[in-house]
Amino acid sequence: MTMNTAGNSGVLPPEYGQLIVEPMTQMSVALQVATVINTKAHDFHFPRVNSDVTAQWTAEGATIASSDVATDSYVVTPKKLASLTTVTNELINDSSPAAQEIVGQSIAREMARKLDAAFFGNLPAPAPAGLGSLTGTLVVDTGGTIANADPFIDGQMEIEASGAALTAWVTSPATARAIAKIKQSADSNVPLVSPDVSAPSGRTLLGIPLYVTAAVPDGTVWGISKADVFVVMRQDVEIATSSGGSTFAADSTDIRGVMRVAPAFPRLDSIVKLYDAA
Repeated sequence: MTMNTAGNSGVLPPEYGQLIVEPMTQMSVALQVATVINTKAHDFHFPRVNSDVTAQWTAEGATIASSDVATDSYVVTPKKLASLTTVTNELINDSSPAAQEIVGQSIAREMARKLDAAFFGNLPAPAPAGLGSLTGTLVVDTGGTIANADPFIDGQMEIEASGAALTAWVTSPATARAIAKIKQSADSNVPLVSPDVSAPSGRTLLGIPLYVTAAVPDGTVWGISKADVFVVMRQDVEIATSSGGSTFAADSTDIRGVMRVAPAFPRLDSIVKLYDAA
């Protein structure tokens, strides 16, 4: 994270980065379930293999058949995500870590919320394209209601059949609550979702971490392979402040956070969408 100040050199202590970047990483589900790539380039290119070379059993001395590998490039352009807030100079100059944390947590929370909304949604430009915009991902039709573990087993097997590995489930709070009430069998009181302090999300579903975010629509569950789903960052969070202009008379300071980031989904068969497809 980089910082720039104008008019109040004491606004951001050296520790301020930890008050924003680290909480944002913890708050953003996208940054937890995807692989984060940092780049200085305007565009980031993912080379893709669309069809593998072929191998054949060949007799000794016989000519080995030649084959070509089909490749292309998946290009991602990080987009600008910005936040602006105004706080009193009394709060900014307060030496209490708790006072500084209030501002940092606010910026981190908003950045995380907007990043997740873009990652899991289908927002209009200039937001980057998210999971909700994709066609061609793996799909499991859950019907009207998820009543047992079958859709999750199907989703996991679909991803594994493609050669990927399921590493996270992500759904909405309401859907997570409904899934948590499902029992492992008709004559069991053991829930399908298990608390697990060793899991990053604190809970697992079929042994896979289950994450919850309001950015996912109710009734939808995403299954993701972290090795094949990415968040590309061209610019880490940059914080700038200014106490001039309209904030001068109010004895307050504007704090602006800016980052350039975009999700990337070069392999559609590493993502499964569980929902009512009817």
